[in-house]
Amino acid sequence: MKVFLVGMGVITSQINLYLTNAGHSIVSQSGMLSETTIQEGKFDGIVVIGPVAEVGPNDMVKAAEAGKQMFLVSDGTDPIYAWAASARVKIFPYPPSPADLENLDKEIKSTETQPPDSAEQYRNRVLGSQASAQLTDIGSIRRKIVITSPKGGTGKTTVAVNAALLLAFCGVKTFLVDADANVGSMIYHLRIANQDTNATLTSLLKTRAARLESGSSQPDPHGLQNIALAGEFLRSFTPYQDIPALNFLPGVAVKDLDSKVLENDLAADVVMKGLFDAGTSANGVVLMDVGINPSNTVHRAALRNAEAIAVVIKAEIPDIAHTRHWIGLMIDALAKLPGWSEKQAREHILSRINICYNMVSSAGWERPHNVLQEALGADLKASHLVLTVNGFLPIVPPNIADTAVNSATARDLYVWRFKQLRDEELAGFVGSLVGFVSNFMPIRVPAAQMGFIKSSGQEKPQKRGIFSRK
Repeated sequence: MKVFLVGMGVITSQINLYLTNAGHSIVSQSGMLSETTIQEGKFDGIVVIGPVAEVGPNDMVKAAEAGKQMFLVSDGTDPIYAWAASARVKIFPYPPSPADLENLDKEIKSTETQPPDSAEQYRNRVLGSQASAQLTDIGSIRRKIVITSPKGGTGKTTVAVNAALLLAFCGVKTFLVDADANVGSMIYHLRIANQDTNATLTSLLKTRAARLESGSSQPDPHGLQNIALAGEFLRSFTPYQDIPALNFLPGVAVKDLDSKVLENDLAADVVMKGLFDAGTSANGVVLMDVGINPSNTVHRAALRNAEAIAVVIKAEIPDIAHTRHWIGLMIDALAKLPGWSEKQAREHILSRINICYNMVSSAGWERPHNVLQEALGADLKASHLVLTVNGFLPIVPPNIADTAVNSATARDLYVWRFKQLRDEELAGFVGSLVGFVSNFMPIRVPAAQMGFIKSSGQEKPQKRGIFSRK
């Protein structure tokens, strides 16, 4: 492991020598830990020699946010000892005996060979154990989420990517999938276009289609194949380097648009279900950013396996008109599947839809929404459902929006930028996004801890609109 050693004096030098001889790479040794070092340093872990290091709990939290592994050598009197104990950081005695040094070496090597759950570490060290327990107690929360739109230009991918960032920063293990079969732009938003990845959506579809064609998928009465398949899908995600709780799966490349595998219904269903199940079995949330065509094989498979369907539209009459007919297309797409009736398809879609109005101007969203509600009146009545607004996101200043898309760094994405700079021009968007994402996950407390919204004592509670039965 590449280690940054924080401490001064003879004992620190002895630890440096021992770890170097044990095969670790000590990239630097310093008496203090700065934010610049954390962000720019090329190291995986931090060993802090507490009594002789200028390090406070805030420094360690910054390191945890960056996904650094950490180990503390302490006599119990240094400023970070209590924090480290509560955050479940491995602590070794100071001054260390030969046996203690051996245990430190073994622990570092163990972390390399069997990496701990990065999201759990993030929650414990950044948010605290109470928030961690709250976020992992999510049995009834909707964790299989499709984010879609009836037309381009509504900001669907912007919402998907920023929602994923928000969830991950709040300590939720998040799996973001580019499931747009017409080529999505997620990799450009995240600035990962040139990054090596474990798999892509296309590669998973091709593998599954080949197995189905060869007949290698056999009946699985004991569920062993399903267990193996869940592990395979989980390993297909690539961890996002700068955010410990975020994982991603790139989608379809332009060169793959004519691939017949994109028309394989069975392969698409197995892959979409497998990705959803893999992420949720790891106690996470899966966000699938799909395209605008529900008759597409991949899109349809995502819809039929979703627990929630987030529809991102503009609060404008032309978008509302598109939305009315497009919801009908979603229902028709599922109704054509074997074993599905029109009634089942209607209830499946309408009961899962969460409307999010994006780029809302001062004119508001009420009038366009009333038009949509009236247009869907017959379908809603037939399914005994009521249409309400689940979220609305205010328009972002053009210069900030342009930077978020075109700059060289993902740190200019709205949620990340706000986290770093507390840019007041983004406060409305980020606060409203917290409200919308709270329809799926209980993130208000960790969001307040992270500074995305004010604590409950400082703000009025917002209503959570959902599709609900009368």
